[in-house]
Amino acid sequence: MARELLEKGNDTFVAVKNGNILYRSQRRGIQPYFDALNACGESLRDCSLADRVAGKAALHLALYISAAALYTPLASRHAAALADTFLFHFEYEDLVPHIVNRKGDFMCPMEEAVLDIGNPGEAFIKLQETLRILQKV
Repeated sequence: MARELLEKGNDTFVAVKNGNILYRSQRRGIQPYFDALNACGESLRDCSLADRVAGKAALHLALYISAAALYTPLASRHAAALADTFLFHFEYEDLVPHIVNRKGDFMCPMEEAVLDIGNPGEAFIKLQETLRILQKV
C-alpha cells in the first residue's frame, strides 16, 4: 500500500501499517522520517515505508524506527548493503553508487554523514546534528 500511494500520488514519503496511512509527506530528504517519528512515535514500529529516494541515511532511520520494510524507486549501494547486514526488507527499482546532493555535484550530505556508521541509534544522533547544521546555513 505504501508503494502504491507513493507511485500514484505527489508524496515523497509514506508510512502505512495494517492498511492505515500513518504519515505522508511531500518534503524532501530525510526530514519526513523525523517528522513522522515526532507525529507517530512508537506506532511506526512494524510499518511499511515508501520513499522517493533512499540512501544509507534513510535506511538507518527506517531501522531506527523499527519499520518492517522500505520501498524506493532509487536506492544507493550503501543503503542496500546496510539492509543486507540487518536482514531488512528493502525493495528498490534502481541502484546507484551513492545518493547525490540537490545540486547534483557531490554525495548527499546525509549519506556522507553516516557512511562509516553501522548502528542506527548512532546514525540517528549524527543525522539530527547534521540536519541542524545544514538548516542553519
